[in-house]
Amino acid sequence: MTLTVKLSLLGGFAVTVGGQAVSHFPTDKSRALLAYLAVEPNQSHSRRVLAGMFWPDASETQALTNLRNTLYRLRSTLDAAAPATGNQILTVSSQSIQFDPAHAEVDVQEFQSLMGASAAHSHASLVSCDACLARLLAAADLYGGDLLRGLSLPDAPFFEEWLLLRREFLHLQALRAFVDLTAALEARRQYAQAQETAGRLLALDPMREESHRQLMRLLALQGLDEQALVQFHGLRKILREELGVEPDERTTDLVRQISAGEFRGARGSAVTAPNSLLPLSDWTDAPLVGPFFGRREEVNQLQQWLTGDRCQLVTLLGMGGVGKSTLAAHIARAVSGQFDTVIWRSLLNAPPLQDLLASVIQVVSPDALTAMPERTDEMLAMLLACLRRQRCLLVFDNFETILHGQPAGQYKAGYEDYEQFLNYVALYEHQSSLLITSRERPHHVAALEHSSGSVRSLLLAGLDEVAAQRILVEQGLTVTAKAAATLARRYSGNPLALSLVARSIEDLFLGDVDAYLVDEMPIFGDIREVLEQQIGRLTPLERDIMVWLAIARQPLPPQALRQNLLGWHSTADLLEAMRGLQRRSLLEKAGTGFGLQNLVIEFLTDWLVEQVCREIVAGPIDCLDRFALLHTQASESIRGSQIRLILEPIAARLQAWRGVSGMVDALRAVTETLHAAGPRAPGYSAGNLLNLMLHNGVDVTGYDFSDLSIWQADLQGMRLPQVHFAGSDFSRCTFTDTSNVITSVAFSPDGRFIAAGSADNKIRLWRTLDGMLEALLVGHDSVVLAVAFSPDGRTLASGSVDATVRLWDVSSPGTARFGLERSRWHG
Repeated sequence: MTLTVKLSLLGGFAVTVGGQAVSHFPTDKSRALLAYLAVEPNQSHSRRVLAGMFWPDASETQALTNLRNTLYRLRSTLDAAAPATGNQILTVSSQSIQFDPAHAEVDVQEFQSLMGASAAHSHASLVSCDACLARLLAAADLYGGDLLRGLSLPDAPFFEEWLLLRREFLHLQALRAFVDLTAALEARRQYAQAQETAGRLLALDPMREESHRQLMRLLALQGLDEQALVQFHGLRKILREELGVEPDERTTDLVRQISAGEFRGARGSAVTAPNSLLPLSDWTDAPLVGPFFGRREEVNQLQQWLTGDRCQLVTLLGMGGVGKSTLAAHIARAVSGQFDTVIWRSLLNAPPLQDLLASVIQVVSPDALTAMPERTDEMLAMLLACLRRQRCLLVFDNFETILHGQPAGQYKAGYEDYEQFLNYVALYEHQSSLLITSRERPHHVAALEHSSGSVRSLLLAGLDEVAAQRILVEQGLTVTAKAAATLARRYSGNPLALSLVARSIEDLFLGDVDAYLVDEMPIFGDIREVLEQQIGRLTPLERDIMVWLAIARQPLPPQALRQNLLGWHSTADLLEAMRGLQRRSLLEKAGTGFGLQNLVIEFLTDWLVEQVCREIVAGPIDCLDRFALLHTQASESIRGSQIRLILEPIAARLQAWRGVSGMVDALRAVTETLHAAGPRAPGYSAGNLLNLMLHNGVDVTGYDFSDLSIWQADLQGMRLPQVHFAGSDFSRCTFTDTSNVITSVAFSPDGRFIAAGSADNKIRLWRTLDGMLEALLVGHDSVVLAVAFSPDGRTLASGSVDATVRLWDVSSPGTARFGLERSRWHG
């Protein structure tokens, strides 16, 4: 009888066979080898690669001998627990070793499968999706701590690098799960469950002050005021001992509210049934707010406008980096209890108005998912009805993205309908509020402010000297009030500038603020000059990481960065560069990856557009070759942003310099020079040039792209008559899919694949991670009417009008296991 092997690797290392613990593994390397193979299943691992990973200092012969001996002892240990267990989970040949998960349960794989299925599932809000909440709860239960906690191989640095990367990735996934769970459970008034997840979140990240506040609030909502205050005193002790700082003002304000009994009105409303829902909220785009300093007057003013005066449109204005998004997030969370629904949307990627309205309507009116209007005026009418029916707070961040800048406040081409939207919100009667943040005021808002008492604007200045000093201390500097005042004046109290300058002082002056002030330090008139100075000191690898993240316009995990970077970089080099960027306050953790502040994204995007234009006109080629300007495997919305904010501005600037014909000549000339580099020289130049031509309407008939690396080219729906591609490398390109009418769709249980049956008798299997076609399954003789995955996701079943059912092996999708024929279908 085959017994199930269970590996528990999250929080330590434990193996059971048929429920009996296996504990007598001969060495740590045997444990590490088994764990590595289990975390990286479904692929053959070369013996030579494994030997080099675990015994890098030994000769190849000795390393292979060590691997053979370790593998023998590992299998013997497993077989001692139950005969043939080693052969059951390990497929061994003279060249390779592979872990077979068919008869094994690995907590890491199950955890990632649950997280992937939740991420891939489409829903208006996590709060309303019972299935995804159940998945996240199951994933949270599986996460027992860091991957292989306590296991270390100091003499195997390659394994240590792999472990560090995997451990950090899983830790970030767990943090995201607990953050999302706690917020969703609180929104559903399941306070006891939310309290439990908040406590586990704090165990993973004890210094996260927002989690302490959330736990305090949950305790207060259950009538446990004393416990909430005890939690506060514990937080204050941690902050004093570890960082030498006091809790921020949001925390002390919460303490005041708890002490004043302001949560008593909400008590007694807690529920345990998962279907007892509050109206939905969606904080998807909201930033994770760190320490919050100063701004008491601004906070009071905004709270009065939103909750006291019930203003319908509030505009928060200020220069880049001054803290508009942080203040808006603080205010939105502070007043969220006064609204039925809170929805935060970032306009960083310049979404068309209809896309933005649809995403909001889907939250406030889930019924609209099946009846979404097509015309803008109809969508505005539907949204206005929702804003009248329930009290909503909408926050639209980075509104300046859709404005021209010159002349100030005018809308970019294609975004003029936002003016109509703001007029609807400001002038029509409803009970909701819209808060927008922007570096410039839309040109018509001033007129609205004069004509309507429900429209207000607040210009945000820099921080005062006390708040500036707290930021500098938070960044790790020891600074006097006088020195802090000098820095605050020189940098106009700009929080981002102060954070960046603090890292410069730490890096270049070893934290000596006075030495920095004595030195002939340039006085910057704009935050962009601070960024120029910071980025000018980066290593080439650090700069490349920053630019890739700016183009991606969303957080990326380290693995994705390493795959995209041109040239070979070790994991250790990549992680060290990322740590350096974090120390400089240029890189931020975000969910399961790392990202940039919005202002930094905009700065680097403008810089990249300028650099690429100069390289195309005058050479030499550098950025055009090092970075993909369009990411074919990104979501449709991100690709649209890359076209609007990178490809189109490059074309517009080239046309302004050279005219349309001059731009075409310049692009073609660069294409011709690429052939001199040799066949298929690695780089993104050819793909970038092709994308620039195709997405700006250039006729490429007869162009020669033969023997070039056409990386990241978006060729979907593009006409390429007589274009020469002989010998070209089309890595990570997308092509027009000639699929017929789609008749049926199914998601795999682990969220990795989408299967679609079609009227052309075929089944297409796409990867959800990057949208690429995994396989085209051919075997039916007529229309495919139904597709379905098995519960373990390993088999796909398809049914056709040809009266057959076929089973496909997903691990080898080109292969049909077998077909079942029926003489006729029964209705």
